[in-house]
Amino acid sequence: MPMHGFPLAPGSLGYKRCHLTVGGEFRLSQTDCCDAGQDELFGVLDDRSAVVFIHPNALPAAPPDGVPPFAVDFLLDTTRAAYLLVHNGIRARFPNTHFILSHGGGFVPYASHRMAFSLELETGNPAEEMLALLSSFYFDTAVTSSPASLPSLLAFADSGHVVYGSDWPFLPADAARRFTGNLGRYLGLDDRARAAIDRGNAEKIWGTPPPTRDEVG
Repeated sequence: MPMHGFPLAPGSLGYKRCHLTVGGEFRLSQTDCCDAGQDELFGVLDDRSAVVFIHPNALPAAPPDGVPPFAVDFLLDTTRAAYLLVHNGIRARFPNTHFILSHGGGFVPYASHRMAFSLELETGNPAEEMLALLSSFYFDTAVTSSPASLPSLLAFADSGHVVYGSDWPFLPADAARRFTGNLGRYLGLDDRARAAIDRGNAEKIWGTPPPTRDEVG
């Protein structure tokens, strides 16, 4: 979508959805995707119960030497996007939109109560309501499946709101296999919950089964 020429974005989205059978949208969090004043665009998305995948980007400031953006800054960028979607009322006004936060939502599960307290101060809405909105996002498991991260994510996210993610091909295949293996070995999931994360939860929000490996090529 032409987010830097924002007035064109709703029309572009409508064309893609009607004529190209596009089922979801991918948005970088550094392209004003969470700013107030975008109700027309989010209304189009919500009317179609769209899936919107929020992926981080490098922060505007140059990273310090020795700290690549994907290691820390990406997590902060995703967290800030989630905060703004709640703070600006977008998450509440457009409840039919399925927002997926990449990388387990960044710091959202771990810092959710701190964020909800801040949102209460900023908006005047009860922290409990803000916490419910934060937990209503969907969260993928890309580069997040570890014995340290998974307990926090699974304890925080709404039931059925965790979906599998690998970050491949941006993450090297051997690293993607390592994190996928961590998810497979995690003892805090029963067979039903594991099947839901691996496939079932994604099928529910997309409304159709995801493509097979052969279809993807």
